[in-house]
Amino acid sequence: MEKPNLSKLIDNTPLALVAVGLLLIVVGAAGGWPNPPLQVSELGWRVALAVIGAFVVATGVLFYWRLSIRGNSTAQVLFSDNCNIKLVSPYAGERVGRSFSVSGTFEELPDGTAVWVSTVHRGGKTSEFWPQRCAIVDRKDKTWHSAVNHVGGAKGDSAEILVLLVGRDGQCLFDYFDKVGSQAKWPSIEKLTSDIVEVASVKVVLDV
Repeated sequence: MEKPNLSKLIDNTPLALVAVGLLLIVVGAAGGWPNPPLQVSELGWRVALAVIGAFVVATGVLFYWRLSIRGNSTAQVLFSDNCNIKLVSPYAGERVGRSFSVSGTFEELPDGTAVWVSTVHRGGKTSEFWPQRCAIVDRKDKTWHSAVNHVGGAKGDSAEILVLLVGRDGQCLFDYFDKVGSQAKWPSIEKLTSDIVEVASVKVVLDV
């Protein structure tokens, strides 16, 4: 029988949680473990171990499900949850021009990440993204400031603005888009890198 690969458990947090939880359930149900010898004779402790094990397994399964839904690595999910990035301006339904300022607040930003603003068109199965500008971050005041360079459409149209937390790969993609966009008449990006996480959004109305 192949021995468990501990390195895989260490690198895979959800798998490690499930493995530990199952072990606790087995110990609680059997009243012990043969090797190394471990005996749990009191019924109360056996039930407690089984309950704790079930909770740990459920946590691991939930964690794995969240990673699968977002399609991001463990680190991406954690830093997007912990940053608490908020969009303050513009507000939902605000009437704006073709270009306008965008600003907000945050709790923390991990090293190597940046905040970007992007417009997006969601149509069916495909979304089209147009990165606008990397935010200027004030870590002392916990604020960020960016801008939308241009929004297409007719007066009265609704436009969706995204705030994105972007890792190193995503920054390379957006920097390249910024350099070649004017030469290629600003084509949209249809697939983002896995280290780009949507953290906030707002829909505004074109007033010009």
